[in-house]
Amino acid sequence: MSFLSSAAIIHNRQNPSLSVPIPHLFGRQKGRFYFKNNPLWDWSPAEIEWVEGIILIPAPISSFYKDQNGRLSIRTFGTEHAESAYFACVSKYPITNAQFRTYLNQGKLTPPTGQFPFEDGPVRKWVGPFVPMNDRNYNGDSQPVVCVAYDDATSYCKWLNRAYDDRSRFGGTAWLPSGQLWDYLAYGSEYKSTDPTTWLKQAKACHHRAKFPAAIDSTGDRTNSRGFSDMFGNVWEWCAKYQLAIGDKNDLSLPGTWAWQRAASKQVTRYPLRGGCYLGDMSEYVPEIDATTFTDEEKTRHTDIGFRIVCAIHADFLPQTLRQQIKDGAFYNVDIGQEGPDPIEALAK
Repeated sequence: MSFLSSAAIIHNRQNPSLSVPIPHLFGRQKGRFYFKNNPLWDWSPAEIEWVEGIILIPAPISSFYKDQNGRLSIRTFGTEHAESAYFACVSKYPITNAQFRTYLNQGKLTPPTGQFPFEDGPVRKWVGPFVPMNDRNYNGDSQPVVCVAYDDATSYCKWLNRAYDDRSRFGGTAWLPSGQLWDYLAYGSEYKSTDPTTWLKQAKACHHRAKFPAAIDSTGDRTNSRGFSDMFGNVWEWCAKYQLAIGDKNDLSLPGTWAWQRAASKQVTRYPLRGGCYLGDMSEYVPEIDATTFTDEEKTRHTDIGFRIVCAIHADFLPQTLRQQIKDGAFYNVDIGQEGPDPIEALAK
């Protein structure tokens, strides 16, 4: 650890209300010095067995604590909340048919019904109704569940939070990851790219240009260096919805300053999907889309749409070495996708 990093950490411990960023040095190895520009270089993924056989991977981002309202807030170095830290963990794989069936059976619910792709010459049409859990090409236990709408994914999270007590869930609450968190774990960087090699080279293999979704990969060939599998290819994944001002700079439909000011008071809800899918060639499109561009918007149920979950686990349930690595590391602050004014309680109801 450099002198500047040590000084910043000491300052933050002594002055929690005046914390400063932990500095990074950028460059290459030179002489006896080695300058790093990415804290993920030293990251070693760890697997945690959670409820329903879900494998969680701790995310290499700053830890959190619960504020007085039960909402997760980013924990800064040296705060009094260090002993009650929470660490964001994301499922290694998309949720599978076997895991989703348990939820359906306990709630006496019918399997998801959606649409499958039909190639009409150069045009792909979505045809239904179609029940993938009744079709052998889609209903394998270890295949990702598909034809799930946004509310289906969040309902599964709510069920997990109701079906298992706090200790069984390691103090955590399940919900959908934010697009920002998903991007960081998929790309291994704060910055995304539109170069297809960026996502096609994140793992040894990528399941695309296929007719059907693939079973989860036990070989590790589709797992990236952060420990997450099928972040690109196989199925599109729902991320947590968010509010966007129509006049936001991210909204490319408003080219001028005047238009931005006129519409800035309006809010729209976005339903992000990430990762691409088994259909088509992933070198030909950017694996990111907003479901509001679909006819059925967030209610879209296609055979190429699934999801994975995030859960903030209490520090007591993680190995000491891992807790220390995250606490001492200068990891980035990343939004993890909480919903509503009090998501911890809201998603448990």
